[in-house]
Amino acid sequence: METTDRKPVQTKTADARKELILQAALEVFSKKGFYAASIDDIIAVAGIG
Repeated sequence: METTDRKPVQTKTADARKELILQAALEVFSKKGFYAASIDDIIAVAGIG
């Protein structure tokens, strides 16, 4: 029997993850303003990281 290396299955596609991040950024920018927003804020809202 031959074994193959498999990549872990991603739960979200790259496009879905990108959309999630963009929506989180929009929410954070709307609440805090562009200059007060941080990557940490966006990650927290997106639920990643």
